[in-house]
Amino acid sequence: MLISTAFVPNPLPDEQKTTPAGRRRGINSHILCIRYNQNAIKPVLSVQKEFNLGSGIIRGCSAGERLSLDRIIDSRGKQLFGADLRTGTISVWEHQVRYLLNKQISKNQIASVITNGNLTQNSYFIAWFKQDGLLIRLKDEPIVTRSYDCIVIDEYNQATIEKISFKNQDIQAEAGWQAINAITNNPLEPSVRFVFSGQRVVKNGQPISHQELSAQIISGCYADLRHVFRFAAVPSIGYWLDLGLGQFYERGKINIDTVIKALRHEPINIQWRDLCNDANVIKKALTDKGYQESKSGNPGTYYLSGSSVNIVFLQAIYCHSILGIDKQGELCSMYITGWSNNVGTTLQSLSQLAANLFQEAILVNNGGDVFQLINYDQKEQMIPYSKLQDPHWTVIKSCEQRYYIRSVLLMTSDHAVNEGDIQVLQPNFILPNQG
Repeated sequence: MLISTAFVPNPLPDEQKTTPAGRRRGINSHILCIRYNQNAIKPVLSVQKEFNLGSGIIRGCSAGERLSLDRIIDSRGKQLFGADLRTGTISVWEHQVRYLLNKQISKNQIASVITNGNLTQNSYFIAWFKQDGLLIRLKDEPIVTRSYDCIVIDEYNQATIEKISFKNQDIQAEAGWQAINAITNNPLEPSVRFVFSGQRVVKNGQPISHQELSAQIISGCYADLRHVFRFAAVPSIGYWLDLGLGQFYERGKINIDTVIKALRHEPINIQWRDLCNDANVIKKALTDKGYQESKSGNPGTYYLSGSSVNIVFLQAIYCHSILGIDKQGELCSMYITGWSNNVGTTLQSLSQLAANLFQEAILVNNGGDVFQLINYDQKEQMIPYSKLQDPHWTVIKSCEQRYYIRSVLLMTSDHAVNEGDIQVLQPNFILPNQG
């Protein structure tokens, strides 16, 4: 089946998959599901290990207590903002070249590329390699007190999802870590090659509940709260700043009290004059995200009072990608296309969609990191840069044209890939209360 004919229209109600701004732009959301033959495809995790134990992205207010752009502190202690956040980040093509330079696998073909954009950028995202016990994580990751929902890949290329914790006598060390099944408290099987984490979205074939999702958010599994709450974007000196985002963070960490209030649909009071001096700009920004001016206190309402605005936050709408084990026991990926913070799906609806296909699944990418590359030429060893604009190869484009990324999962093969090795699925999506 041609990939171009395999996209399924997003079946969610309009209010769960687009904002007024998204409708105005005419951007539609679709779903693509792909199954990988684990007897033919070997997953290889490529990571820029030089970013291990970095700061990751810091959000919220700066030392001056004003909302700042997202920032990273590099190895020299310098703060990087905006486009500079990706300084030193390699392209998806460089990941392929690095892999193919290994003489032992020089004849292998890269059949597909799955992105893993949160690793080294956001808390809760880790990767572990059995060979030397290398554990990739942020410097401040609470590694000894947290367990992680992980994709586990063994030497036979079989995949499972397990809850994993990690142990090491030297908790500052990069290597020498032992991976433990957090449920059985036993070490992982000797055949395991590597693991990497994501937020759980399907468990035992069922979507996660609202309570489970809320618990994940409160515990810090979602470091970027723009994937959780729908923030209005306010123009500010060449950049867009998110109205109210600063109150959801404290000293670079999530502000649990504010998060709990927002999850309960309690109004959050925000000083809008910190971002601009025109109330009409604030109103337009809120309207573009689907908010209505009202004192009713219902979700999706706001009202201005002097220099402040009270907002009852809506759920964020994003494009996402999921990886997991389908109901046939095979490794699958699922992509919901769209536009960051405007078109795609909410997290709760994402889980409901995914439960139609998966038995177990984790969320691995959001926004501009969601894209999919497939090698359609048996003579090509990798996916070349020249195919970026070819929809037969770049079957899902990054909505932000973001093809520089610190980690990818390379789906490789030691033989020419055929249609049975990468199979497109078209599940019948059934949603609660919709048949």
